[in-house]
Amino acid sequence: MAAAASETVLVGFTALEMAVALLFVAGCAFASRGKEGAGAAAVSGLLARFDARPPPLLGLFVAVFGISCAIGFSPMGERLARGLPISTPGTLWASCSSP
Repeated sequence: MAAAASETVLVGFTALEMAVALLFVAGCAFASRGKEGAGAAAVSGLLARFDARPPPLLGLFVAVFGISCAIGFSPMGERLARGLPISTPGTLWASCSSP
């Protein structure tokens, strides 16, 4: 028989769930603001102009590549690369499939 959780544990987990939900909503709102520039350019048809040299879509590719490199080579990117368990392929799947 499982022991009943204390009131402190119940309140703590409820507060943790609410904090995660609020951070998720805030993160989605923040991310949607970043897409307004590319979305507006796409809706206006600017990115579909392949007759221009260089095509405006190339600028979007360069910007995304540059931002990715800036994050990847930053201290935060190093912490992610060292901390995430994806350095050895199959490790995560092997741990999930073993009984």
